[in-house]
Amino acid sequence: MSDAQESIGSKNISSSSRNASVTNASSKGSSSSSGGGSDSTSANIKTAGKGAAKAYYIKTGKGTVRYDTPDLDTKAVAIVVPSKVKIGKKEYKVTAISAKAFDGYDKLRSVTIGKNVKKIGKSAFAGCRKLKTITIQSKKLTKKNIKYSLKDSYIKTVRVPSGMAEKYKKIFKKKNVGSKYKITIKEK
Repeated sequence: MSDAQESIGSKNISSSSRNASVTNASSKGSSSSSGGGSDSTSANIKTAGKGAAKAYYIKTGKGTVRYDTPDLDTKAVAIVVPSKVKIGKKEYKVTAISAKAFDGYDKLRSVTIGKNVKKIGKSAFAGCRKLKTITIQSKKLTKKNIKYSLKDSYIKTVRVPSGMAEKYKKIFKKKNVGSKYKITIKEK
């Protein structure tokens, strides 16, 4: 289905920041959407400092967005998917990461996933040759919502919140996430 995509803000974010401030906004033309009938909106998020990268957020529901990265700077070395982002005067929870969100990030070494993320898309980390470990702050992931998320990736270790190792060992099985490696779960 094709929905009009509207930019809802361009921001600067430091890699340690969970919120961002708007610096400008602009409109985009029509684009194809995989948003299951929901209004698709994107925000251009620019991270500041070493390894800077553009990121886009797609509105997925009332007060929620999905982290999406269609035209990123593939030289980024560290990325934080925040728990929340502020777009204009409104704060949104970041509840998902798009399929192939980090595809081609051959220099990426660190990804931290915020506490509100409930879903990680298929092959989200494909082609990230130097990314061997990801850190997950969320306690909301399920087996169904991470299916094939590590397909075509090089991730071998997943750091999880305290008390979540047993649950995440069950859902991050090699077969479920589509990994060619056995995944080691470590508590933070």
